[in-house]
Amino acid sequence: MKICCAISALFMNGGLQRDCLNISDRLVKRDHSVTILTTRQVGHVDSSATIKVQPVRVISNPGTEYALGKTLLTAKRDFDCVVGFNKMAGLDIYYAGDPPYFASKLGWWRPFSPRFIRQQKLESMIFAPGNAAQIIALSEHQAALYRDFWRTEESRIHVVGPTLDPKRRRPELLTGDRNEIRDRFGLPREAVIALTIANRMKVKGLDRAVKALQPFPNIHWLVAGMRKNSEEETRLRGLIAKSGMSERVILLGIQEDIPAIVVASDFMLHPARLENTGTVIIEALANGLPAIVSAACGYAKYVEASGAGVVVANRDDPEIWRQAILKAGNQAIRAQWHEAALAYGASTPLTGGLEAACDLIEASRRNRRAA
Repeated sequence: MKICCAISALFMNGGLQRDCLNISDRLVKRDHSVTILTTRQVGHVDSSATIKVQPVRVISNPGTEYALGKTLLTAKRDFDCVVGFNKMAGLDIYYAGDPPYFASKLGWWRPFSPRFIRQQKLESMIFAPGNAAQIIALSEHQAALYRDFWRTEESRIHVVGPTLDPKRRRPELLTGDRNEIRDRFGLPREAVIALTIANRMKVKGLDRAVKALQPFPNIHWLVAGMRKNSEEETRLRGLIAKSGMSERVILLGIQEDIPAIVVASDFMLHPARLENTGTVIIEALANGLPAIVSAACGYAKYVEASGAGVVVANRDDPEIWRQAILKAGNQAIRAQWHEAALAYGASTPLTGGLEAACDLIEASRRNRRAA
């Protein structure tokens, strides 16, 4: 098959981008010809697929996706299947790496903004009843949100399992010198370290984390994923300083070596208000790191299934988060959670969603021929 994978921006450290690259590489290994079409490539990107950059003269995300969709409508005849990793026109398959716009856009005024209206239009091209695009959803929770809002046909939504990047599972690091890893990142050797990997303060609940961690002076907080000197990081720094926690918080910025950071930590704290899946959760479990997560996360069910942490109600109540952190502060409980996470990561196919997505893409050509 000749397959086009379309994504608005391509770089190595984004979760959606990693899924696009992993799926493309797997399709190439299955002897398909794959082209990744993007409007922008940032830095070097490793891929066995052909990468084609089609620049556009727009500055907003919806504008970029509209422009890329127009390009796809013209180029579609050259491919057997077009897979979109963002919402746009001209797709045979949409890989739903994001939650619905109505759920992710916080603020009462959002539905009245021109940007939101354009985003809703893009989403309707895929999810509104009567459209032909097949949809790969990453969790039952996400699928239900889309289905309930748009009344999308059940037959078009296909839920796949976790899509862990195999390169992010590195349990062998646990046999190495943990102090060496802590020294590398400037982390105190003896401290209990809570890890959060996130790039948006409000959506990912980092303000919740600050309030929850404040009464625990012996717990240090490590935050990765926020771009240095960005508006989000500046707001977070201000909140940390106001809470008197600056001496025990380390903001690492964007990091590639996530498995090493996971191994250097004692538990993950992920109090997101909205989380499509929460790939960082299964990255933690796969590397033996216990997790305290919000029930809003699509992958929270894997924390419950593994017995390697706590799922907390999705509420702005610092006390319920503090009760979970109090458990994580107990070394014996952490050790039990750690062993449970390792056992679960070793016995559960956390990368199976990538292969399932490839199967659905291959099936699309057969389905089109049948139609």
